Amino acid sequence: MFTSLVLFIFSTHAYAADVASEDVAGKTTYNGLCIACHGSDLPGIPQLGDAAAWAPRIEQGNETLYEHSITGYTGTSGMPMPAKGGNPDLSDDDVKAAVDYMVANSQGSAVATPTGDTAATAANVNVAGKTTYESVCLACHGSGLPGVPQLGDAAGWAPRIEQGNDTLYKHAISGYTGSAGMPMPAKGGNPDLSDDDVKAAVDYMVTNSQGNSTVASSQMAPAGNDKTKTCAACHGIDGNSVNPVWPKLAGQHAEYIFKQLKDFHSGERKNAQMSPLAAPLSEEDMQDIATYYSSQKIKIGHASAETLPLGEQIYRAGDASKGLPACLACHGPSGLGNSVALFPAISGQHAEYTKIQLLAFRDNKRTNDTNKTMQIVSEKMTTEEIDAVANYIQGLH
Repeated sequence: MFTSLVLFIFSTHAYAADVASEDVAGKTTYNGLCIACHGSDLPGIPQLGDAAAWAPRIEQGNETLYEHSITGYTGTSGMPMPAKGGNPDLSDDDVKAAVDYMVANSQGSAVATPTGDTAATAANVNVAGKTTYESVCLACHGSGLPGVPQLGDAAGWAPRIEQGNDTLYKHAISGYTGSAGMPMPAKGGNPDLSDDDVKAAVDYMVTNSQGNSTVASSQMAPAGNDKTKTCAACHGIDGNSVNPVWPKLAGQHAEYIFKQLKDFHSGERKNAQMSPLAAPLSEEDMQDIATYYSSQKIKIGHASAETLPLGEQIYRAGDASKGLPACLACHGPSGLGNSVALFPAISGQHAEYTKIQLLAFRDNKRTNDTNKTMQIVSEKMTTEEIDAVANYIQGLH
C-alpha cells in the first residue's frame, strides 16, 4: 500500500486519534504496514482516527472487515485493499489484530493539547541523536519538503518546541498524524529503533533548530521533485528505504528502474502496491523518476556473521554440483550489476527484500526477468541458501 505521503514529525494545532486500545500486536502490524495507507490521507481509504469514515465500515461487522483485509477487497472508491496489506507473511491473526486496533482507535478523536513545557537544552554535539537523524530522520527533516520542519529552521520548529519534549517524544515514538494529514510513522518507520534512540534524535533536532543554530549542508538530503514525492513515502527521499521489505532505489541503474516501472505499468510485473501507482505514469515520468534515484547514493547495510560463509560461497562460487551459477557472474564482485544487460545493482540491498524477490522468482510469482534467468537460478536454491545470500548482499560493497 503505497501513498503519496512524506514522513512528517509534528504539527502545531494537530488532530490525532485518541488511543483507545493498548493492542500491542495490532499496533505493531499497523505501524509496520497499514500506516502507509491508513495513515496517509489517501482518498478513499479510511484513516486511523477518522470516526466518520470508519462508521459505515464498522457497521458491517468485524467478520466482514477481517475477510476484506485477509483476502483483499476493492470498494466503491476503486482503491484496492491488497490481501493482508500486500504482505503474505502476515498471519490471519496479525491482520485481525490490526483491524481491531484501527477500529478501536477510530470511534472517537481528541485534539492534542500543547503542554507549554520548554524544550530541553542539550549539547549540539549529540552523538546518538545525530546518528539516528542521519540514518532515518534526514530523509524528510533534511530534505526541504514543504510542511516538514527542517533541521536548523528555528521558525519552523518554534511552535512545535512549545508543545514540550514529552509531547514530541510521544509523537515520534508512537506515531502521529497532524491536521495536514501527513503522518509520522512510529519511530520514523523503523521499529528496530529504541525509545531512547528516538528521544535522542528529537533532542538533536530541537537543539539544532533554535536561534542561531547552524547545520552543515552534508546533513541535508536531496529534495527530490514532484514526481518522486509519492515514491518517497516508502523508498525515502534519497532512495534509502527504512522498511526492509521496500527496496532501496538509491544508486540503482536508471535503465533497470525504468524497466521495472514499465513492467508494473503494463502488468508484466504485478504488485498490489506498485501496479496502481505505476498505471498513470507516462514514459517521461518513469524516466525522470529513474534518473533521480539512480543519482542518489545507497547506504550499505550490515551482514550477520552467522550465515556469512554460506552466503559468500553462493554469491562468489555458486554450487557446481547442482548447476547453480555464482551471483557475481551477472551482478559483479561488488554487486554493482550491469546497466546494459539490465542486471540490477544489488550491493547493500535490504536482505528481507532480496529474500522476498528470490522466493517470488523461485515460486513463479515474479516472471519479468530477462530470459527467465532469475527463475532458473532461484529454482536451484534452497531457502537456507536464499537467506544466506540475501544477508551477504546486504553488507556487500
